[in-house]
Formats: sequence, structure tokens, C-alpha cells
Amino acid sequence: MGFLGRKKVKTDLNIELSGGLFLERPRNAEKQNSLLNCLPKGVLCFLVVFGSIGGFISAFDIECNYILPAVILFLSAMYFSGLFAFSKGYHKDIGYILFFVFYVLAIYLLEAYVNSGFSAIINEIKQHGEVYFGLNTGTEFAERIDDRYLTVTITFIFIGIFQIIVLNIFLSNYMSLKFAICMALSMYVFPLYLREEPRLFFVLCMLCGFAGIYIFKNSGHFKYGKSRRGYEKTARSKALEVAYTQHNKVYAGVLLAALCCTLFLGMCTVFYDEFQFRRTYTENRYKSATRDAVAGFLMLGFRSFDRNAYSRGGMSGGKLGDIVAIRPDNETDLVVRFAPFSGDPVYLKAYTGTFYGDNEWLPDQDLDAWAAGSDSLYENDMRGEAIQLEQAYHAGEEKQSRAVMEIENKDADPAYVYYPYFTLFDDAQTDRFTFYPNIDYEAEITGEEPQHCDEVPFKNLDAVDRVIADIGVRAGDEDAVERVTAYLKENYSYSYNPGRLPRGADVVNYFLNENKKGVCYHFASAAVLIFRRLGIPARYVEGYAFGVNSVVGGTVKEELDYDDYYSGYSQLGRTAVMEVEVTDANAHAWVEIYKEGKGWMVVDPTPTAIEDGSGDDFWRNFTDFWRDKPGLELTGDLSALNLSFLNSNEMRLILALLFGLAAFILVVRLARRQILNWRGWHTGDSAQNLLWYYRDICRRRARHDEAFRKLSAPSEQLAYLLRQCGTTDQDRVIRCFEKICFCPAQPEREEYDYVLGVLKKIRKRRR
Repeated sequence: MGFLGRKKVKTDLNIELSGGLFLERPRNAEKQNSLLNCLPKGVLCFLVVFGSIGGFISAFDIECNYILPAVILFLSAMYFSGLFAFSKGYHKDIGYILFFVFYVLAIYLLEAYVNSGFSAIINEIKQHGEVYFGLNTGTEFAERIDDRYLTVTITFIFIGIFQIIVLNIFLSNYMSLKFAICMALSMYVFPLYLREEPRLFFVLCMLCGFAGIYIFKNSGHFKYGKSRRGYEKTARSKALEVAYTQHNKVYAGVLLAALCCTLFLGMCTVFYDEFQFRRTYTENRYKSATRDAVAGFLMLGFRSFDRNAYSRGGMSGGKLGDIVAIRPDNETDLVVRFAPFSGDPVYLKAYTGTFYGDNEWLPDQDLDAWAAGSDSLYENDMRGEAIQLEQAYHAGEEKQSRAVMEIENKDADPAYVYYPYFTLFDDAQTDRFTFYPNIDYEAEITGEEPQHCDEVPFKNLDAVDRVIADIGVRAGDEDAVERVTAYLKENYSYSYNPGRLPRGADVVNYFLNENKKGVCYHFASAAVLIFRRLGIPARYVEGYAFGVNSVVGGTVKEELDYDDYYSGYSQLGRTAVMEVEVTDANAHAWVEIYKEGKGWMVVDPTPTAIEDGSGDDFWRNFTDFWRDKPGLELTGDLSALNLSFLNSNEMRLILALLFGLAAFILVVRLARRQILNWRGWHTGDSAQNLLWYYRDICRRRARHDEAFRKLSAPSEQLAYLLRQCGTTDQDRVIRCFEKICFCPAQPEREEYDYVLGVLKKIRKRRR
């Protein structure tokens, strides 16, 4: 080298790989830029994650800021991908630790926003699902922060960062297209199931990421690590060694190819748009078979997977406390045909409870006679009010009307008759009812004060009085009903999973004092006792209720005449006759209170959303799936927990069959492996037999011999094995082995048996 000149590189040197195999030294070996190797993986990771989550949110038309998550997720993807550029493993570990500290701190500070964002997203999904499946649950998760635009944006960021962390590991190490597809498309399953399409931009982002991952995976240009570090070490020591590197310009080709694939897919949407898809769409049998399960998941979440201790819903006949959770099957119970006349919910009455006993509402003795076929029900259960409303209608009084409702029982409990309020039972019909709506309770009703509707059991006095004291209401207050219902809705949560009632506990006391969450019959039962304690006659009612959403989602019966179903005053004006399918999800319990001059009035204390009084949010409902809460007592008397099935002969038989099946599968797999190994070196080709047997020996030795794993040429490997075995005639064995395996001529039988015998000794000695 001259003083100012460049060092001359020797180009006539060859690199010996092994066994006399040489490779000419590359003239323009360049050092691999580790950062440029990592950053494209971050871009692909960002495209997949942003496309999947953004598509999911856009499919349900949830409002949020997409720019801020895009910026933060892109920087996060670059950060985590760049960590893999460090040659020292602890540098990467420090980077992860620092970020996780920041991530956990951010979640702690923004916990309310993230929780509210989760709840907002799930509420939107539930609303779309209810429309798609025709449900009417009326339940929502609590959102402590009202600004959905902000909370969903923050939740978008936190979910995206978590997915980037996971996906980056699989891309940086393996460039796993399968994992990327599974993670991203799983976000699209539910929207597509409900026929909600993501926006094209996000789909193209995701597909562009898939295309880039596929190209990198098949070209091998994502690899680095030991090869790169070995190359750098060799360069410092001025030794000659072959090391993998890549040309950094390959990234431009990858991105260009991915862009072309994405544009091609985007052009396809010009010829097959959303309108054509919806027109040609037909539901396949697999989706039809899973509709009930998906609908149940929408209503109950992860609790729907547990089939134990659930009720289908529907009528309970006043029996309380035997249900851990409610899981409706969403099948049609009733088909109702009527002309809508008000925006208020429609209540179909079936059971009236007057006496509260041992976790059960019992009817008045006079009402029991109805089951035997007498007319006493009609006299005691609003027939007098219906007659007064009929007279007011025929007298032409203001805001009076006459209506007809047809109710077809499909799958409801046949032990009950389901009828609208203020029905005149002029005949024995139980599927067509004439009634006189008292819209907004404006009509004046006279009648005797009801009996037996003011009794509160002694066991419930303390719990009821405590609630009344908390409300600050007194008997005689004009707004007592409104204040009680508002208190229950604000301080108690509606939940399809109220949990197991502790042994010996009272339903109402446990609901008011401890659990503070329940379904409609919890709220109705508690409200009845509170109203009675305040001097307001009240009783418990069960039946079905449905609102405006169900009516709007019903079927217009154009062939039916409106005048045959309704006449008189209507808040909605002249409408069409509607047919509404009422499912067991619409089974409901509510309260009737008696007010002088107004008669019996419906009061519904059940909240329409899961309130936040006790922190009942998304994560609590998620974790409640993994624990039996409330109150599965494991001390003292365990008779409430029936575990006798564990000692049954059927359970022993099932366990024995499962154990036998597992043992059979294990034996079959081991036998199959042995058969395949034996067949591998018992073919008609001697060279193939010997190579198969030799490869099996190498595979076994490489598991525990690090020195053997560094050898690459068969001659070197065989020489190593022969030395370990103590064979003296190594040259003859290697020569015969190479002749048999690599020469086109058929080997002599004597040489084949000799080499195979040596290999068997090697394999046997290792054992």
C-alpha cells in the first residue's frame, strides 16, 4: 500500500469451504446495514396492524381520529423493529423494558379512557349485532368518558401498539406470513360476519403488508443475525469466510411489488363493487349453523361458552334465585301483529305476583282461580279499567282509542296467556285481543284500592329501609316513584350474569346490599318492596316487552287493513300493520303501581344500560368469565355445590376412555414414526437406503453434539463419527460410502453390507 494510495485487494484467493470445495472470493463484498434491514419490517408491521384495526373500526362506522394512531403506530413499529438492529441482546432487552414501563404508566394514567373506548367499541358492535340478528337486549357497557371520539382513538393506539409488539417479533425472526394473516384477518371476521365492510383504504394497507411479507419470506432477505455478526467479526480479524449479506436496494423492489399487487386488487373493486356483492350474497350453511352461537356471544360475551347454570330466559312464574346467568337462544317466542300507536315500549302481561315469599312471587288467591278457567282474573286484573276506557272511547272522549292485537305463541311457555294492557276478555280467544290503550295514562280511572299489595316481609325490612334512607325519600312524596327508579338505575347494574345466590340468602336482600347487579326480576322485585314500604300499592309482573327498534325491524303487513287493527287517537298517526317477532330476549319483569284516579300504571325500574355504579366495565365482565362471582362458597356446607357427578360411573368411564384414547394416539404416532424410518432405508435403491440411514444418524447426533453440528460435508461428518466409534479403517469406509451414494453405477453388495454394518455400529453405540 502506498502512502496515499489505496490498499490493493487480492482477488486471486479462493475460500475453501470443506472437503476440497472452493469458492472464489467475492470481489465486492459489502457490509450489511442492519438498520436498513430492520426498518422495512417495521413498515410492513405497521401496514398490517393499522390496516386490520382501522378496517375493524371503520366497518362499524365508529368515529375516531385515524391520523394520530397512524403516526404513533408507525413510530412504535420503527422503534421495535430497530431494536433488532442491535448486535447485543441486552440492548434489545433494555429497549423493551423501557417501553413497557412507559406503556404501563400510560395505561394507568389513561385507564378510564381506555376502558371507555373498549366499552364504546363493544357497544357499537352489540348495536350492529342486535340489528342484524333482530335482538332487543337494551344493554350496554358503561362509558365513564362521554367523548367517544377521544376514547376510541386512545384505545385504537393501545391495541395497535400491543399488536405491533407481538407481530414484530414474528416478522423480525421468522417473517411469518401465517401469523400476520391470522392476527389481522381475525379483526375482520366479526364485521364481515355481520356484513359490515371495512373501508377500502385499510384493506389495501393490510394487503400491501401481506404482499411485502410474502416477498421477503420467499426471497430470504429478511434474515440477519449470526451470519451478519460472523461477517463483521471476520472482517475485523482479516480472515476469509463466507457470510450472508444482502443488497439494500432489494427493499425498493419489495415495496414496488407490494404496491403493484395492492393496486391490482384495488382495481378489482371497480368491476365488483359493494352493491353487486350484496345483490349476489347468499348465506352459507356454516354461517347459518353458527348464528345462534354468535348471537349468544353478542348478548353474553365469553359467558356464553359456559353452558352450566344458565337459563334460556322467558317466563319464570315468579321464581327467583335459581339462575346464575341468563342466556337467551334468540328464537322467536311470540309473533305479534298490531298497528303501532305510541313510541313507548309494548308490554305483554302474563303473570302477576302479589305475595313475596321464599325467593318467589305468588299470585293472589283470587287470581289462582283463573288457572281453573273462571273469569275472576278479568274482574281483578284490569277488566274494570278496560270497561271504563271502552266507554270513554265510544263516548268520543279526547285521546281515546280502540286496538286489536294478534299474538301467536311460537315457543313461549304455553301455561300462560300473553295479552296487552286494558284488554277486554269478551270471549275465550287467547290469540286475538281487543284492548283500549290508555296512552300516557291521561284517562281518569276509578276503582277500589287493591288488596294485599302493601305487604313487606320482615326479613326484607332492613335492606329496604337502608335504600329508602339513601334515597332520602319519604312516604307521601309526589316524586317518590321517579326517585326510586332513578336510584336503582344509577346505583345498580344490569347484567345477564348476576352470579350464584349464596346458600340461604334472600334474592332481594342480596341484590340490594351485596351483589348490586342483576336482571329485570331483581330490579322489579326490589322496587315492589320499596314502593310498598313507602305506602304505594305495587305488584310484580312478568311477560314480554319490546320497543321501537323491534317494531321498526318488523315486517310490514301490507295485505292487512289498518282500520281493522286500530281506530282513534294515535301519537304516531296512521301507520301500517306490523308483524314483530318477539324472542326470549324480550322476556321481562316490571312493576305495576296503583295510583288513585289513574288505576294500575307500569313502572319499569330496570336500566337500559350496564351502569358504572360498581365498576362494571368491559374488563370486569371479561374477568368474571374466569371466576364464579358472586359467592360460590367452598367452606362449611358444600351441599349447594353438586359435585356428585365426579364420583359417578359415567364420569369414570369418560375419563378411562379419554386416557385410553390419548394412549392409543401416542402409540400410533410412535409406531408410524418407526414404520416410516424403516421404510425409508428398505427401498430398491441402495444409494437412497444408505443416505436415508446416514441422515437419520446425523439427525440424532446433531441433537446433543455441538461439534458435530458445525460440520457440513458428509466426508467430514463420517470421519468424525468413525473417530468417535473407534473404527480403524476410516478411509475404506468413507471411500465406499461416497462410491455407493454418489456414483451412478450400482454398488456391490459386499461394499453396501460393509458400510451399512459400520453405520449400524455407530448408531447402536450412541444408544
